[in-house]
Amino acid sequence: MTGTLLAAMESSIVTTAMPTVVAHLGGLSIYSWVFSIYILTSTITMPIWGKMSDLYGRGIAYQLSISVFLLGSILSGASTSMTDLIIFRAIQGIGAGGLVPLALTITGELYSLQERGKMQAIFSSVWAVSSLIGPLLGGFLTDTISWRAIFYINIPFGLAAAVIIGFAMPASKKKDEKPSIDVAGAVTLSAAISLLLIACLQESGNFSALRTFGALFLSIVFIVAFIKVEQRSREPLLPLPLFREKLFVAGVLSNLFSGCAVLGSVSFIALFAQGVLGKSATEVGTVFMPLMFGWVLFSVLAGRLLLRWSYKSLAVSGMVLLTSGFALLAFSAAETNITPLYVGVGIVGMGMGLSMFTILMTLQSRLPGRHLGVVTSSILFFRNIGSSLGAGIMGALMNSKLITGLMIAQKETSGTISSDIAKIAANINIAIEPVSRATLSEASLSYFRSSLSLGLHSVFLFSLVIALGAFASVLFLPSGTVVKEKSISDSSVARTAE
Repeated sequence: MTGTLLAAMESSIVTTAMPTVVAHLGGLSIYSWVFSIYILTSTITMPIWGKMSDLYGRGIAYQLSISVFLLGSILSGASTSMTDLIIFRAIQGIGAGGLVPLALTITGELYSLQERGKMQAIFSSVWAVSSLIGPLLGGFLTDTISWRAIFYINIPFGLAAAVIIGFAMPASKKKDEKPSIDVAGAVTLSAAISLLLIACLQESGNFSALRTFGALFLSIVFIVAFIKVEQRSREPLLPLPLFREKLFVAGVLSNLFSGCAVLGSVSFIALFAQGVLGKSATEVGTVFMPLMFGWVLFSVLAGRLLLRWSYKSLAVSGMVLLTSGFALLAFSAAETNITPLYVGVGIVGMGMGLSMFTILMTLQSRLPGRHLGVVTSSILFFRNIGSSLGAGIMGALMNSKLITGLMIAQKETSGTISSDIAKIAANINIAIEPVSRATLSEASLSYFRSSLSLGLHSVFLFSLVIALGAFASVLFLPSGTVVKEKSISDSSVARTAE
């Protein structure tokens, strides 16, 4: 729980403090890479940490991931330039790639399915609490102490998590033969995913079709090389035989699609509330409360129902909710009422919680235990890939529709209104930020809202199509119920008896 709290709060704390960081360190032009590099390194290392935990033990892998995360945190807090901060955030992201996947893996190994339903309620509460206190804590530390404190605050929590794991984690059985590290697999997979994410994470202002397609082409080359390496490896980083399992393939695809639809569209939901509906930053924050509440509540509910219902029926029900939520968002994007937005994101959260927890628990219970770390980390890995792909595609789609709408509006107007629209087209932020927004005429803002609404409507329609893809993928889940296995840990059984 402590390690998960570190990962859950990190992004929200840093986001709150970044304007102050830029004021002290400069480097506004490369500001976005503080976040992008963290996403990049944490994503590409997820399957590596999962495989390490299968080979060397959960506790050792988890303590090492915490150590790397804390090293990156300490160095980030000591940064003297934006370039330093980006490099040290990369190190922090490498460690973060193991925090959540290994926490879920440890939970899956220590506790039976019945126990995991209860554990899910606790772990979900960690995410809920972090989403609320993260921004507040980041602002408080930045205002009262220093922006550097947002990184140093990780140290006591990280040390506590490492110590608890060291004392309380049951020792894993040692293998007779020396583990073989798939270095070639790690290198080729890291190169492939890095190039893929770099193509997706480009800012629209720096977009280059040649550079993007070049990165995508090289990514495909490295993916092919990775498959060749894995076919020959004695201990493959991502065992290819898993992809012959219908359950695993359906789980991977559903997470890829749902991650693309949900996590990719999160920032655009906030933009819709602020840019189209004209809501304040505080009101925008409340938009995500139904999403988080629905996610937490229905993931806990899934843990209960999984013992009585078939996992396929639960996963399908979750995807029906997910698709319905995006349908509501897509077809209410032109309205000025915020109520459909609250309802839509709430339904999306319900669907995500019900389907994702069901799929993860099913995979952990029914696939071979020796691949527990790989299976768990792979699910989160493909979900992250989906979110990055979704954010990149949705951003390009929205910008295209928005700029087209503004150019048409500029031709239809003249004088001050046309001048304002030209300013907005050159820098969208002036129509979003409250101070600069107040200097624009109401007529020009009306044209902006119409164009932005058109762009975001296309984003939500795209999310709906992707959600339908996630729904289709769970239809291929094999029928059956989750095996009600006993916990493999004697100490866990003893705790349960107590």
